[in-house]
Amino acid sequence: MIDLDWFFYIAKKHLHYSDEEFWDATPRAILSLWEQHCKFMGWNKNNTNSKGDKINNFNDPSTIISLESCTFL
Repeated sequence: MIDLDWFFYIAKKHLHYSDEEFWDATPRAILSLWEQHCKFMGWNKNNTNSKGDKINNFNDPSTIISLESCTFL
């Protein structure tokens, strides 16, 4: 059984969905985006990606971001 209250909470408060976006989205889409959000925020348990590379914890003040670490630029 799907816990709609939990999905509604994360979609509205953390992912900033509108009511219409929430009702148009599938639970799988919301959960997938939530998992990516948690990885970005450093909230995942192991802080590594599927390749085993360390993921930056952007909440850690000692984290230094350089242009070389931004492969998408």
